[in-house]
Amino acid sequence: MNTHLKMEPSNYHPEWVESRTRFITNYFNHDLTNKTVLELGAFNGDIGGNLAKLGARITSAEGRKQNLLLGRRRYPKHNWMHVDLDVEEWAFDEKYDIIIHFGVLYHLKNPDFYLREAQKRCNHFFLESEVLDNSDKEITNIRPSNYTESEGACGQGLNCECQLSTRYIENRLTNFKRFDLEELNGGMHYYNWESKNDNSYKLGRRRFWVCGGQSR
Repeated sequence: MNTHLKMEPSNYHPEWVESRTRFITNYFNHDLTNKTVLELGAFNGDIGGNLAKLGARITSAEGRKQNLLLGRRRYPKHNWMHVDLDVEEWAFDEKYDIIIHFGVLYHLKNPDFYLREAQKRCNHFFLESEVLDNSDKEITNIRPSNYTESEGACGQGLNCECQLSTRYIENRLTNFKRFDLEELNGGMHYYNWESKNDNSYKLGRRRFWVCGGQSR
C-alpha cells in the first residue's frame, strides 16, 4: 500500500488536480488495487493516472480529440474512449467500482442523464461542479456556448453552458454527502464557501459530493 503517492505533475490547474486526487486516495485509504474507474471528461488523464499508481484500472472518456491524443500519449495503459457526453447513450461497461464526474456537469445540454446513469452503474460516485448559489430552489440556466468547431468543440458537452443550483443537483443525487472542504481547493477553484442563497454564479466556486451508488 502506497501512503505517500507522488503525484504526476499536471499542466492543467495542477493544484486543483492534486487536491481532488488526494481526496479520492484518502477516501480509499491509499489502496485502489484492481478497482475499476471510469473518469468522465478525463482531459489528459492525470487524475486517473495517479489512481492507477495505487492499483486502479482506468477507463478515460474524453470528448475533445486534441485532449484524447494528449491523454493517450501520457497514459497509454488507460482504456481511452472518444465519447460525446451530449449524446444520451451509455457507451461504457455496465458497472464500475468508481465513477469520477469532475468539471463536466456544467458543460452538458442535459445534465440529468449522466447524473442518473452514472449513479446506477457504480459503487462510489464522485461529483463536483460549479453551481448557482441556491440550496432551496431548483434553478437551471442552459445557454449555447461560444465554442466553434474550429476551436476544438466536439462533444463532451462543449456546445452549451449549464448553470445549475445546488438544490437542483442534490435533488438528483441518492445517498450522498457533500464535502465543503478547504483541502479540496486548488488555484482558482474553491469549495469551502458560505451559501447566501442569492442565485449568484461565480467562476471557480464549486461544490463536491460523494454518492454511495447502488450497492451501499
